[in-house]
Amino acid sequence: MKKLVKDMILNIIFIAGGIAVALLIPTQVKGVNASVQMGPDFFPYIAAGLMIAVNAIALITNYFRYRREAASGSEAVVQKTAPKDQMRVLLILVLVMGYIFCMPIIGYVISTLVTVNVLLFILGVRKWYQYVLVSGFSMVIYFIFKNLLYVMLP
Repeated sequence: MKKLVKDMILNIIFIAGGIAVALLIPTQVKGVNASVQMGPDFFPYIAAGLMIAVNAIALITNYFRYRREAASGSEAVVQKTAPKDQMRVLLILVLVMGYIFCMPIIGYVISTLVTVNVLLFILGVRKWYQYVLVSGFSMVIYFIFKNLLYVMLP
């Protein structure tokens, strides 16, 4: 039951974050004239709306589950997180922060290839073709953005 309460608190925090993002979009993203249907603020509004909707649904689901468990008097068994998993999360956090820092310096291609392959290693992927597949997908994304959409990546 404690886990459900924590989940509901997180859902409320994410709903508030989605609302904050939706309110900040006009100050952060410059709009274009009204004749354009999908301007640069379209995707951020969609993302904020989805964030709010998904967490609202999860909050309602967790609330009803909490009431059901409280009425029956049973307490759900909560699985504790292993220290190995906690270290893995910390490593991934450091890796993502390093990726954000290094991408403008060394570029999208090198930083992405290093990051995705180290991430696969941290997650315990041992099949070589999965490394090749993810690296190839990263290069396809780069090709699409550079040559088809004409968006320059760092």
